[in-house]
Amino acid sequence: MDFFNVVGSVVLGVAEGAVGVVRAVVDVPLGVVKGAAYNTIEAGGKLLSSGSPAEVFGNTVVLLASPVTGAVVGGTKEIVKAPEKVVHGVVNGVKRVFDD
Repeated sequence: MDFFNVVGSVVLGVAEGAVGVVRAVVDVPLGVVKGAAYNTIEAGGKLLSSGSPAEVFGNTVVLLASPVTGAVVGGTKEIVKAPEKVVHGVVNGVKRVFDD
């Protein structure tokens, strides 16, 4: 194993890992926004299809709470994926050095 390949793979692995961190940091707020928007649209559809006054009231409560719950779920999903993105970036950086 060549010394320069080892150094290059470490440097590129760290750089790609940093890119993975940046992607994760950007994806969490996007997940929050997407989750809030999706849940709000879904709750709005349920509200429009309500039949009885009790259903209207219940679906109105769901509509008001849905952006918050959707944001939490969307952000949590992206936070869970973050370590995978960082590790994947490091592995890709190391592979790239040895493939060249």
